[in-house]
Amino acid sequence: DCLGWMAGCDFNDNKCCAGYVCKKHPWCRYDL
Repeated sequence: DCLGWMAGCDFNDNKCCAGYVCKKHPWCRYDL
């Protein structure tokens, strides 16, 4: 199971769904 838009991911990209990043913030966001 992966986390989608604005889900809490604790700075761990691996928790986010494909296309989302979490490196510099605590939420999954679009990888622009």
